[in-house]
Amino acid sequence: MINQTLNFDDIPGINGYIPAGYGGLNWTDLLLFLNHSEAPPEWGWGQYSKNVTSGSTFMFFSPIGDQTAGFESPDGQSFDLTSANMNYMWLDHTVGVNVNGYEDGTLKYSQHVVLGDYNSGWGSVPTPVSFGWQGVDKVVFNSYGNNITFDDIVLGSGSG
Repeated sequence: MINQTLNFDDIPGINGYIPAGYGGLNWTDLLLFLNHSEAPPEWGWGQYSKNVTSGSTFMFFSPIGDQTAGFESPDGQSFDLTSANMNYMWLDHTVGVNVNGYEDGTLKYSQHVVLGDYNSGWGSVPTPVSFGWQGVDKVVFNSYGNNITFDDIVLGSGSG
């Protein structure tokens, strides 16, 4: 895997699932993308432009209950998770997200991320999250039923 920033702007279309192999990774089927600039106005998606930190497309996770989502190396090759911009949708309070990094099926890193500011209300700006994780082959998110957005996920070549 090469050093890269996944900004989702090179995925064609308006919305859908993150394509298999995007960024050289396997993605769970609960991760979707939205190009807010191409979405019809009647969809009401224009308000989500605040979730984008580059271009016009972002990834989002819309779980039901305690579902998890994530991405992994298709061949077990390790990579580094450096950082990501994360936000939440449709809520007017802070949201907690657990992010876990695995190597060969063993939990190697775990970080609880708090998004939003209760006092800022609905539509908080994305939070830059620094991970600095080295040598993982799988990353899993659990937002406990809250809709979370991601943009500019920075990955490295697997130095750990």
